[in-house]
Amino acid sequence: MARPSAEEMFRNMIGRRDTSAAKPVEEAAAPAAEKKKASTVQVTVRLRPEQHRQLKEAAFHRDCDMSELVRQALDQFFA
Repeated sequence: MARPSAEEMFRNMIGRRDTSAAKPVEEAAAPAAEKKKASTVQVTVRLRPEQHRQLKEAAFHRDCDMSELVRQALDQFFA
């Protein structure tokens, strides 16, 4: 199986797939994608340094991950 070129990988990342070039890659990836349907997405959150420090301290005191506190805050915001 041939490895996709950098251009094909870039097209796949931005969602502009050339159907003739990307089909073999899509067909190979399709079975794996069907098996693993994530119920979450990855998000980048930018915090000020003092916010990061406060979040880190809160996570330490609650004995959980910082990401768990962010998830809880988002759940409360969108509930």
